[in-house]
Amino acid sequence: MMFCLLALSSLTAVSAAQSSCPSANSNVLTWHNDINRTGWQCNEATLNQTNVTANGNSFGLLWQLTVTGSVYAQPLAVTLTQKAGSCQNPPCSLVLVATENDLLYAFDAATGASFWSTDPVDLAGYLGGSAVNCSTVSASVFPVCGGSPLANNVYVGVTGTPVIDMSATPDPLLYVVAAVYYAPDTPIVVYHLFAVDVTTGAVEATVAINGSVAGQVPANECKTSSGSGNIIFTNASIQRQGLLLLNGTVYIAFADFPEGLGDNGWIFGYQLQNSGGGSYSFSQTAVANSTAFGSGGGFWGSGAAPASDGTNIYTTTGNGTFDVNNSGADYGDSLLRLNPSSFWPPADWYTPSDVFSYTGIGPNGKPCKMRCECDEDLSSGGVLVVPSAYTYTCTGSGCAQCANGTKCNVVINGDKESKIYVANQLSLGHFNNTDQNIEVVQTPYPPDDGYQGYWASPAYWYDGANNWMFYSATDSQEGDAPFPIDGYELTTSGAAGSYNPVPRTPNASTVSSTGSPIGFCQYSPTPSVSSGASASSGIVWAIEQPNSGNPSNNNCAGTNSKHAVLHAFCATAAGGRCTTALTELYNSTQNVTKTLISKDVTFSTPTIFNGRVYMGTRTEVGAAQSEVDVFGLCSGNGPSGCLQ
Repeated sequence: MMFCLLALSSLTAVSAAQSSCPSANSNVLTWHNDINRTGWQCNEATLNQTNVTANGNSFGLLWQLTVTGSVYAQPLAVTLTQKAGSCQNPPCSLVLVATENDLLYAFDAATGASFWSTDPVDLAGYLGGSAVNCSTVSASVFPVCGGSPLANNVYVGVTGTPVIDMSATPDPLLYVVAAVYYAPDTPIVVYHLFAVDVTTGAVEATVAINGSVAGQVPANECKTSSGSGNIIFTNASIQRQGLLLLNGTVYIAFADFPEGLGDNGWIFGYQLQNSGGGSYSFSQTAVANSTAFGSGGGFWGSGAAPASDGTNIYTTTGNGTFDVNNSGADYGDSLLRLNPSSFWPPADWYTPSDVFSYTGIGPNGKPCKMRCECDEDLSSGGVLVVPSAYTYTCTGSGCAQCANGTKCNVVINGDKESKIYVANQLSLGHFNNTDQNIEVVQTPYPPDDGYQGYWASPAYWYDGANNWMFYSATDSQEGDAPFPIDGYELTTSGAAGSYNPVPRTPNASTVSSTGSPIGFCQYSPTPSVSSGASASSGIVWAIEQPNSGNPSNNNCAGTNSKHAVLHAFCATAAGGRCTTALTELYNSTQNVTKTLISKDVTFSTPTIFNGRVYMGTRTEVGAAQSEVDVFGLCSGNGPSGCLQ
């Protein structure tokens, strides 16, 4: 597959305060920076469009954090204000890394040194088990090993991005989910939720994730069962999504893998109870199944975490049984709004008008007649809850809970049909044959027998005057041209009588510093944005998977690279080096003097924190170790400056 990023309209130079900055500090406590999932690091005071360049050895690879196991979870970062670990003169900043070998690392963000006295923390070992090694664990014991979506990765341990709870007392806690293998008389794999003290690495609590709901397995996939009974959560699932922490509850979503009868999407809620005296325990507060009387409907999102507006939860389900329009209980191929107080069934939902009429070629190479059979689901990417600082004037039929002519907020996601869906947060649209209650933006990249679409999440940025959305599309067909990064500008009103908060035509694309087009191979990157107090500091960051799904003669951006490539682009046309939006400022193949050891990670997302950018990688087949590559300004970062 190839991917492209979509950016918004080109802008003139702007210098304005970041009035809608969603975070009060630079901490990265959750996937894509905040629960809106904007991917916006809005407190970056060091990096800007001038100094992020390979020229003069200004910006580059500072060091590499060596770890055991592939890093699929996004690294998190936090500044502590108390003495802890190696921090004896606070404030101190640290970066937390989780690997597929069920290992947790804490690094001093300023030096790269280990932070905890016991480093790494072995989560599986704490419970007397081990990480799942798919070279020795059979698919009959752990179905994910029968065809792991973790490309070329032998181990399956921590996959979904953890979340940090800064409100926990006496110390902040990291919540993380790991698959743990036990080998008594009968081998078994169990998913566990852990609470780990950020300051020490001590495991404070753990619980095995389990549950059941009323339901029944149907006779055939994509069909509904008329029977009754209960279905039980098993390990025939993968915990690919990041975790959501909302009002004290940790939400954990699973996708059915391999997809088939008896496998569904599950989502759980757990709260940590502090009994005092250093005693903690988890209690389950929610459990739901997306297709309890059907099949499929996994929570995928290409690694994205469920999103929230602070009250509601927004997420999508993969291809699966859908029958809610006929008073059923199966929500395959749908965008959902969950109210934590009632949780299930969803408080609101949207399902595309072609859920029963889409035709194409299915994963088995045979013709299919509906989304469920064709694998054209809405959960190929994550949901963006556009921050409340942005509103549009609702003028169409989608104004049910947002009176006509008043200001409304939107949620955005894309699917495998190369469509972007823009929905009223409080009136998603349900199901109808014309999609009149939702804005469907057909991007310039038409679907190509299921090989073209969105396997990524959008990023949001406000430059002080304009609302930007950066997005990426993917094409997996060999021989097709790579897609560039394009973009959209969110508008504040739609045409009379319509539901139209987003222009349909992007007008900015990624180009090199000389103006030649830059495109990318599969999978789509999920971009991140960093900025300080002015638009001229705005940078779009993306991690590329060179040659991962396309032949090398396809002119992918990092064709000559055999490892992950970090890219930085102008976020606006702010003048200077950025006369055009999405002009490339830097990529990590420039001026290479240090060999990057490890390979790219599918759906990897960069972390920007205190003037540095962190990129997780995966272990080479046959190699023991992986790394997190750390980029930043070369001066003032040790005697040797940059390694490249």
